[in-house]
Amino acid sequence: MRKLRPYHHNYDKKSYQVEVDYSITDRLDVTFFVYSDKDWVTHKDFGPNPSHNWGLWDYDVVECFFHYRSHPYLEVQLSPLAQAFNLMILRPREVYYTPLSLGASFSCEIEENLWKAKMRIPLDNLVGEGELYGNFYACLGEGKRNYFALSGKFNETADFHQPELFVKL
Repeated sequence: MRKLRPYHHNYDKKSYQVEVDYSITDRLDVTFFVYSDKDWVTHKDFGPNPSHNWGLWDYDVVECFFHYRSHPYLEVQLSPLAQAFNLMILRPREVYYTPLSLGASFSCEIEENLWKAKMRIPLDNLVGEGELYGNFYACLGEGKRNYFALSGKFNETADFHQPELFVKL
């Protein structure tokens, strides 16, 4: 299990902790453990179709970005209500699309102050082969958001779309 670090210096230290565990076979299995003493920020109007949930990141989400080096990367988000969003990024903020289906499965459990989010994502949706690179993130809270990452440049602006900073998974 690995701890995600705050993405900025001015975060709510008392309210959030995020850890991730993952394994890679013919799929990427990811489990996030998000600890908080605050209520989860969700929106019930997002639906079961991950390609239609644009804007999910404005609420509490955990995120997984991954790819084979020098190829498009996949972004997968999950909310505490098990609402998902998927995006294939060809060029960050310029060229992307929402895949119709990933064959992925998602689940969430909430127990008191723990949100456990699970993703099972088949790797046959990715272009390329070889070693998998990526990063794990969390966007939490309302108002002044709290951002967390496994690895990356940490500053006041959360920009997760930096595939050159992804680490070998």
